Amino acid sequence: MHQNYFFLRKLAQKLQSVLLQYTLQAAFSQEKDELVLAFYRGEQEFYLKAIQTSTFSSLQFPQTFNRARQNSADLFPELVGETVEEVHMHRHERSFHLRFTNQKVLLFKLFGNRSNVVLFVEDAAVDLFHR
Repeated sequence: MHQNYFFLRKLAQKLQSVLLQYTLQAAFSQEKDELVLAFYRGEQEFYLKAIQTSTFSSLQFPQTFNRARQNSADLFPELVGETVEEVHMHRHERSFHLRFTNQKVLLFKLFGNRSNVVLFVEDAAVDLFHR
């Protein structure tokens, strides 16, 4: 259900209204199949947690998140400090992207056990969450 096109379309619309003009503060992983994105706008914070294992993938939106001091790896350093300009759902696909300033795009492909997050800079794929 959570990877259904119609559900993801509503989710992307909600994310568009929430994340617009938020700046990415951190992108990191504390577990093998977990990506955490921390956004801020002034005093407001927003967290997006993507869990993508070979058997299950999901998006979660915790109210708060405390980063561990150990076993934490920075990801997508090119995106830190960039501001969200748009959240776009792809027509008839189970994917959406966050478009940031400076022609950077973070694509969420939510295809069941083949889910992934891909960073594009100027229309060229430069980094993947799962290799």
